[in-house]
Amino acid sequence: MLYVMEGLFFAGNIFFLSSFVTQLNIYLMKTLHFLALFSVLFIHSAIAQNTYLNYKQGLKIYNTVRYQESSNTQYQSLSTNIYIQQKSLQVLHPSVAYQWSNAKRNFHEIELSNFRMNRENKTFDIRDSISMTLLVDSAVASSTDIGLRYEYVINFCKLKNHRLVPSMGIGVYGFYTKDAYMPNNTALLMQSHTEFGVKTFLIPRINYYLSSKFFLDFNIPLLIINMSTEIQKINNPSFSAEQNNSSVLKFDLAPKYWAARIGLGMKI
Repeated sequence: MLYVMEGLFFAGNIFFLSSFVTQLNIYLMKTLHFLALFSVLFIHSAIAQNTYLNYKQGLKIYNTVRYQESSNTQYQSLSTNIYIQQKSLQVLHPSVAYQWSNAKRNFHEIELSNFRMNRENKTFDIRDSISMTLLVDSAVASSTDIGLRYEYVINFCKLKNHRLVPSMGIGVYGFYTKDAYMPNNTALLMQSHTEFGVKTFLIPRINYYLSSKFFLDFNIPLLIINMSTEIQKINNPSFSAEQNNSSVLKFDLAPKYWAARIGLGMKI
């Protein structure tokens, strides 16, 4: 009887071990199948990604065509103010930009939009109605214009290998301009006009990848908000301190500004 019980116990252990091994084999096979399927899907996904977006850094050269309307006040003489309504069209405005990608395969971009620093020496021959010289004077005219734009670009075509990639940019543009006039004689008035501020843009764009190295960038900057401060200074002895130093805070929502931009980019 004891031998029979030992035999049954041994047989039961053998059956349990056999069942356990069978279940383990099934589990391992399912795990291997899952890993194989995951590997195939991962490889397929990697292959399906847009390889034209697989770069970390890039350089761009832009040209911007733009039309805008603006207004400001300037002083001409001891008792005369000039109110200027300006409409300008610019067809050639080159600039340079640097971009880099993030983990989401979107781009950050910084553009040096404006950079100008001029200084001129001018000589004035002031005459009367019969062309007799009343005063000869000289003056130094200087101008500064600096603009820097930051943009975050969200790409919409990341999983298919298309050359044509639409995207949307959100941009912030900071600027500083100053025009100063410094005469050497008090008969001519010293004056300066300074403006600085921030503009926000929504920028729909389309990139076309010419090759694995070069691409074209077409975009339309839409000006949403323009916030700026204008400071006017003039050294006029007949004016009060408030008239000699005036400032205006401006806030424009969707001002009259139209622009189109084309860029040639190179991956680095």
